[in-house]
Amino acid sequence: MSSRQVKWLREQMKIQKETKPAEEIEEGDYFELSSTVDFTVLADNVDAPQSVPTNNPIPGPIKERKKKNKAEVNENEEFEQLLAESNLRKGFPKKSKKILPSFSMQNLNLARELKQILGTTAYDDYLKLPKQSSNLRFIGKLKSYPIPFPDYYVFEKTGNGYFVEFTELGNSQNSILEALERSNDIPSILEMFQEMPLCPRILPIMCQSLLFQREFEKATSIVLRGFYILQQSLPQGFIPLEAKLYPSNARESFLELISFLARFSFRRCCFTTSQALWEFGLSLTDDDPLNFSLLSAIPALYSNNSQFIDSILESKREWRGIPIQFIPDWSICSALLKLPDDCLPIAKEIAKWPFIFHDIGVEYDLDVPPLLMSIGEAFRRRTKKFFESSQMLEMLNTSAMISTEYTENSFHSEMISHWMIVDTDNIELGDFVEEFFMPAG
Repeated sequence: MSSRQVKWLREQMKIQKETKPAEEIEEGDYFELSSTVDFTVLADNVDAPQSVPTNNPIPGPIKERKKKNKAEVNENEEFEQLLAESNLRKGFPKKSKKILPSFSMQNLNLARELKQILGTTAYDDYLKLPKQSSNLRFIGKLKSYPIPFPDYYVFEKTGNGYFVEFTELGNSQNSILEALERSNDIPSILEMFQEMPLCPRILPIMCQSLLFQREFEKATSIVLRGFYILQQSLPQGFIPLEAKLYPSNARESFLELISFLARFSFRRCCFTTSQALWEFGLSLTDDDPLNFSLLSAIPALYSNNSQFIDSILESKREWRGIPIQFIPDWSICSALLKLPDDCLPIAKEIAKWPFIFHDIGVEYDLDVPPLLMSIGEAFRRRTKKFFESSQMLEMLNTSAMISTEYTENSFHSEMISHWMIVDTDNIELGDFVEEFFMPAG
């Protein structure tokens, strides 16, 4: 720096000191250079540019933030968590639950679940669907199936529902089969199957025979024909879970096909398929001629579908005049799905239905109607696998001890009054347990 520049700087500093006392700058303020300062006086070369671009304002010292103590942070987090829980208890809006997908006919495909369970490619042909297939198509067609496919049922739309009747082919096959059943001519029925391999009413007979011989894969192939018959029978425009079947000649036969497929799926531990079939079948009628209300809850328990169970409990559905809350399977399964987080619901259910849990030492002095007692036995048999783990049994025993704190006298009185007068016609309790309905040797 030249002597001329040094002299100029000293003069500037002296002028500022005499005319303007230095301002105290508080911590956190910013220094800002004037945009009109002319730096050309500092240039050694007189030919230098007459102006120099000014710099952006330079920030001054930033206030130091106090570092929070880790203990204080943890205490604050804990307080906020407790406050949030308190707000929820006071009725503050909760976060919306995840919306579960709606019912899909794709869940009716036994082949898909078998493939997932067994890891085999044996059922791949049943999974091949056309790219532009309707939402009612859920299972593929084998090349060995006849073309055109023989129709057994025909649907006639009326209002929001349908009447289902037998086709001419269905009527003729039905008549032959009924004659053979009356004479108990099993060999002829088996021969009939060779000529009519897609007759829905013969499929259960063939399946039971093959299961008794422990021919599980052959029995499965028979059942998969039933799934294809179900798919092909549904008319275009059919809306699952909304459409109803009105009383008609073939309605019971069609519902028997659904219940057969559901029972077999449960038998092969395909619980998602079984539950979907029961849900689909239960939605088709309000009068429930085949007792789906007594059979649908336990497959939903195994498939962990609490949404379906709770929706039925919240409905005003009845079975032969008995409100759904007095059918034990539904409320018990709902409570079981709340384990292990909450033992109180199942404890209350044990108090309501003590005779169902007598095998774990629960005592009761109720005069239980015979049909309800049999339903309790079927419940225990069907849920046997669910209670196999020692942890589940321990929770059940703990809940049984808690159940002694609850009294359900008024509930028991109303429950017994319903079951004492229920119509017991056409109820085969042997069909309630899948392994009894489809024995395997």
